[in-house]
Amino acid sequence: MLFLNERKFIAIGCSCLTQFQAQSLQGQTGAVVTSGLLDWNILSPAATLRILQRQALGMLEQDLTTRTNYQVAAPSGKLVNTALPGFYFWHEDAAAILSDTATFDAFCSKMRHLIAKTFAPAPNVHLIWSNLQPNLKSTIQTQTPQRWGAYRLTQARAEAIRHAAARVFDSPVLHFVCRDRDCAADMLDHPDVHLLRLPRGHGYRGPTGLYAPVFNRIIHPKPSVEPVPAGPAI
Repeated sequence: MLFLNERKFIAIGCSCLTQFQAQSLQGQTGAVVTSGLLDWNILSPAATLRILQRQALGMLEQDLTTRTNYQVAAPSGKLVNTALPGFYFWHEDAAAILSDTATFDAFCSKMRHLIAKTFAPAPNVHLIWSNLQPNLKSTIQTQTPQRWGAYRLTQARAEAIRHAAARVFDSPVLHFVCRDRDCAADMLDHPDVHLLRLPRGHGYRGPTGLYAPVFNRIIHPKPSVEPVPAGPAI
């Protein structure tokens, strides 16, 4: 999560890349980087949608603090929540959380804190969804039962996320960051889609400055050009 130029940027999926890119701005004038609920996890578009829908209903905290909702996913061994399918806690110690009451209680306190920070009312909220992370496709294919097609950006998925976000935040602005081949053809020219070139591979941070075109387009939007009235016929 990033605060910059009187804007609040929140990562809403699919992976850690957006938060790594936000961290690269740490030290810039006015840039404040902090952790949000979804920054360091992997989640499918369906999971992003479900989280927003549950938050709109006031049920997300209950989902994330109910012990019986949790289990260890195969083959990844990652912590998952059955109330939020497709949401993988990629950097949590699943065995410790599920075997020790004190550790689970501490995890629940962390969830409450991150929910409060992420969904705290703020003006100028920008939500960033991205399936761009280089190793995301191979991770999904080898560490989860899901197929990569479930992570591609489609018109229906984008519209559902926009609608759900509007129920949670006050006039949020959505941004979808991806490669052209991981985006449906009818979304390529959409104004809230940011197409970047980054090959698939084993990396997960992306090069420093990868998101510069995204942040620059948000912070310094091009002024709309008004049509010039036609002059008198000569």
